Amino acid sequence: RGGGRWRGAGGGGGGYQSLSDRLKEFDSTPKRFRKGSTTENSTPRSSAKPAALTNPKTPDFSKFRRKSSKVQSTSEREEAAFQEMKRHQFKARPLSAKVLESCGDLGVPKVEKKQLTAPSGPTL
Repeated sequence: RGGGRWRGAGGGGGGYQSLSDRLKEFDSTPKRFRKGSTTENSTPRSSAKPAALTNPKTPDFSKFRRKSSKVQSTSEREEAAFQEMKRHQFKARPLSAKVLESCGDLGVPKVEKKQLTAPSGPTL
């Protein structure tokens, strides 16, 4: 049949539709999803506001601040990092003697072990 197909109930009325026509129909957007034309019920935007000439202005770049583009050398970066570490030094608190004397159960509640189940034979 050449890739086509008969459409319609009982082969009447619908007619033959080729594969290429069916692909075009499949790829096209259904009418219910298409947006209506703007010229049908409303006026176009260009007629809503009359066109006017614009006045050109020279840009004033002096208002904007510019970043300094100074690149630090490796030694300067290391010195800055060292100063930062000096400002935020680690200070350890004194260690309690209880921590050293305990056997690892300080602050953890002691859980008693349950007794093992005693095996017993079946009673017949």
